[in-house]
Amino acid sequence: GINAEYGGRKFLWQTRRKMPSALVYGGGGALGNSLIKAFKTKGWTTVSIDLHGNKEASHTVSISGKDFAADTKAVLAQLNELKLSFSVIFCAAGGWSGGSAKDESFFESCDRMYKLNLQSALATAHVATHWLEPGGLLVFTGANAALSPTPGMIGYGVTKAGTHHLIKSLATEGSGLPPGCTVAGILPILLDTPSNRAAMPDANFDDWTPVDHVAEEVVGWAGGRNRPENGDLLTVATKSKNTTFVKQ
Repeated sequence: GINAEYGGRKFLWQTRRKMPSALVYGGGGALGNSLIKAFKTKGWTTVSIDLHGNKEASHTVSISGKDFAADTKAVLAQLNELKLSFSVIFCAAGGWSGGSAKDESFFESCDRMYKLNLQSALATAHVATHWLEPGGLLVFTGANAALSPTPGMIGYGVTKAGTHHLIKSLATEGSGLPPGCTVAGILPILLDTPSNRAAMPDANFDDWTPVDHVAEEVVGWAGGRNRPENGDLLTVATKSKNTTFVKQ
């Protein structure tokens, strides 16, 4: 507050500092929800974009998941009504599907991966060109597996490799982002989520990365702690409950 004296009496004005805002695309999933909670704990205003609502978020923007362009246009309109700009935008949306090029479900798998992984990343990028603040942080979820061939999960590998390319492109001048932004990607080996546990109940969970650890790291980046360089791709690995973020 600020002390001032007027007519022999002292007054205290409380100066209100606008709290920063974070937007999470895919805020209804395990990683997205953890990010919303982590920023909320720090007093940030949070916005979740997802097919489903998020009660932890300050605001929820719902999408249908049926029409990529229409959904993104609706998101921009709803964000315009909120009158918020964002210090951090994070794309936590995505999914996994296996399959080789010979599988009968190959095209179905690839289409699903394109919609879940790459369309969501492209939508996040477009939204960021409108609502990310200059000097803001834009983070995508890639995959460590996509740094190498993925013959048994081609749709997944292709779309995650595409996400890596998107990150590098956005980090380059002329991408349409505001000036001074940092674009980075986390490349998990395996996140500890309910769906992954259900799929692999006998795995060694000590070597899986807790989503809360990722959220804590990203909140630290937002505050300037160990913030990545523009264009960084960071492999997220956990061994015996010890998590590291290693630049590729």
